[in-house]
Formats: sequence, structure tokens, C-alpha cells
Amino acid sequence: MDGYIAKLHVDKGDLVKANQLLVEIDHTDYVHAMNQARANLAAARANVSRQEATVRNAKLTLDRMQALIKDQFVSQQDLDTAQVNFDTAVAQLESLRAQVKQMEVALAQAETNLAYSYIRAPFAGFIAERNLDPGAYVTSATASTST
Repeated sequence: MDGYIAKLHVDKGDLVKANQLLVEIDHTDYVHAMNQARANLAAARANVSRQEATVRNAKLTLDRMQALIKDQFVSQQDLDTAQVNFDTAVAQLESLRAQVKQMEVALAQAETNLAYSYIRAPFAGFIAERNLDPGAYVTSATASTST
């Protein structure tokens, strides 16, 4: 977790409890990333819903064609086209469902990154020294050794 320290919740000499909030890293970018991931997921889910309707329509058309071919009211080519349209719609639906899963993973990662911007005490203890101030830039290594 890299970023600027937005807020220090403890100071030298403070007693801290396990899981107590120590430091907040500026999480503006992480909040934006999470909101973007949520929007992407919502859009992907909407695409799945739209494609499900397309699949239903293609299935109805295929079923009609299969019924009509028996009495030769449609050509074999029309039936073949309906079958291809249905198969294509189903394949696209599966692709869109995979995209939803990818977006769910992206959202989970964005939520994890946001959570990491809140540095908590791993155990109860005493703040012996404070080497950082608000506004300081920290990296993962800095944050774990300097607060």
C-alpha cells in the first residue's frame, strides 16, 4: 500500500489495542477504483440480462422454425440460420457471464486495496516512536516499520 498519510490516530506514548486504527493512507484513488469497479460490475450484469433476453428470443425463433420445417413452411436454410443465431447468442451469454466474474474479482480487489489504506495494530502494544507525519509518502515497507 503506497500513498500519503492522511491521518495519524496515535502518537508516541499511546497504548493501543489489537486491531486499533493507527494510520489512514489517503484512499481517494482507492475509493474511485472501487466505485469504478462497482459500475463496471453493474454494466456487466446488465449486459448479461440483455443477452439472456436475446437467448430467449433466439430459442423461441428456433422452436418455431423447427415446428414449421416439418410442414415445409420454412426452408432448411432458415432453420439453420435460427440454430446459428441461437448458438451464437448462448456463446455470447457465457462470455458475458465470464466478464461478470472478472468484474466481481476486480471489485473484491478494489475493496481489499481500500481496506489496506487503513493501517491497524496487529496486536496490543505501546507506540514507542513515531517517525512519520501526515502528508508523508509511505510504501508498504515504510508503513510496516515506521509507525
